[in-house]
Amino acid sequence: MGVEDQSVVVSTPGGMTMTKSESAIKEVRVNRRTVSFLAIVLLSTACLAQSFADTKASASVPPGTTVQAELIKAVDAKKAKPGDEVVAKVTQEVKANDKLVLPKGSKVVGKVTQAQERAKGQGESELGLTFDSVVLKDGTQLPLSFTIQAVANSSGAMAQAALDAQASSTSISMANNAAGGGMAGRPGLGSQAQGAAGGDLHAGNAASTDSRGALTSTSQGIIGLPGLTLASGNLITSSTSNVRLEGQTRFVLRVNSQ
Repeated sequence: MGVEDQSVVVSTPGGMTMTKSESAIKEVRVNRRTVSFLAIVLLSTACLAQSFADTKASASVPPGTTVQAELIKAVDAKKAKPGDEVVAKVTQEVKANDKLVLPKGSKVVGKVTQAQERAKGQGESELGLTFDSVVLKDGTQLPLSFTIQAVANSSGAMAQAALDAQASSTSISMANNAAGGGMAGRPGLGSQAQGAAGGDLHAGNAASTDSRGALTSTSQGIIGLPGLTLASGNLITSSTSNVRLEGQTRFVLRVNSQ
């Protein structure tokens, strides 16, 4: 006995005919395409919304906000020319009123304003820098003016300096003990010697870093870079050598009033 065909023939708007099972399969395929398309649209909308939020947030960074950044490439007063681009990378996300206003990894862009090497007959080497815009991760560039609040050597160099200072302090303590307390009988001499051993660690700005040598929002001046002076907020000078800022030199930048 033959099996009766249970398929039902249906007509399409274009005049074609197909079985009911074929129609159901086609409908499922169409629905899948629709769902995929809607998912792509929603994802794109979410990405655009996040990008707009980042842009809007960054544009509203309050004056006085401090930004920590790290120099991407070295800048040398002997080789640099006014107008040369200078770029630093934001190393910590910046928040204001508990809201993210500048994501970590954004770039702070500026330029060299003056560069003078320390040649014969010239008293100082000078390097002027100005930072006047930020570039977000999506490539959006926004105007934002900064004053240089602090300049410090790289975190790696700072850590090495701390280790060197600790080693020197340990050597002095061992020498004191070996001498049978000869220095101990002179109040304060041992501690003065230890202070001298680590005296160049922060170049007179020990209070400008935390206990690990990290910069803070209150860090000021030149830190861990002997011979350099920060003048007028954007000018770095030296009376002993040419001003050169290595890659990964750290900055604390303060946002100016717009």
